[in-house]
Amino acid sequence: MKTQVLKAALMIIITATTLTSFSQSFSGTESQNSNTSLTSNPGYKSMVKPNATLPYPNPAKDAIFLPPGSNPYLVYIYDENGNLIKIIDIRMSDNLGEIDLKELTNGIYFMKIVPEKGDVAVHRFTVLK
Repeated sequence: MKTQVLKAALMIIITATTLTSFSQSFSGTESQNSNTSLTSNPGYKSMVKPNATLPYPNPAKDAIFLPPGSNPYLVYIYDENGNLIKIIDIRMSDNLGEIDLKELTNGIYFMKIVPEKGDVAVHRFTVLK
């Protein structure tokens, strides 16, 4: 009787285009090639609407601007570790949405925009002095 040893090869290519997490465990003696593309997560609601105007400029130096609107906004600025840096009460008609960044150092920050009416939005921006 002749015994043959089968060697298994496994190649997994995962391409993610949205914020997702994926975990998979394999064991056994079968060989399988699989290409998987993850393009959406049905349980994830986008935090930025497709037609939303983003704060500008990005990267920013001393100030960043929000597009003018009619609703008052509260803006929360967080550092990349999630620490709350400042809260700004933006009255769009008063200052056209200008946010002073002079006291921030170089780095990545997150801006949570909470309008009086409408959806909350979160934007990532960079400060480069």
